[in-house]
Amino acid sequence: MFSSQLQMRKPQRKAFLCPAEEGFCNIYQAFDSQVIDQKEDTVLLDCGFGQTVRIPLNGQPKPQAGAYLESKKLDGKYAFLACSSGKRQYTYKVFIEDIVDGDTLVCQVDCGFDVYSKQRLRLAHINAA
Repeated sequence: MFSSQLQMRKPQRKAFLCPAEEGFCNIYQAFDSQVIDQKEDTVLLDCGFGQTVRIPLNGQPKPQAGAYLESKKLDGKYAFLACSSGKRQYTYKVFIEDIVDGDTLVCQVDCGFDVYSKQRLRLAHINAA
């Protein structure tokens, strides 16, 4: 009886990126290749939120373990530039799926390299009570 009256709404995915005063997207940390079995022509990167990705180096020199890298996509291939510090790491684009309450969101986090992680995020320093 009620099912004919209900309409399912497909959530719209709108990108939301806070103004980045503290960091920039596309900064990653290289893993130690001695610890993880890895091909010589690839680099294993920490994308955050427990996500890792293996990317071909395409002739670039292999970065040192723990090095911070900025990625740029050129002609369909990734190029990596060394960064002096990881302070700029951990800035992400997110797609808000649901607003749970005044300080909690359910989001798809774009970790880069077509890797996404669904997260329930609490906003810091917000008192929604």
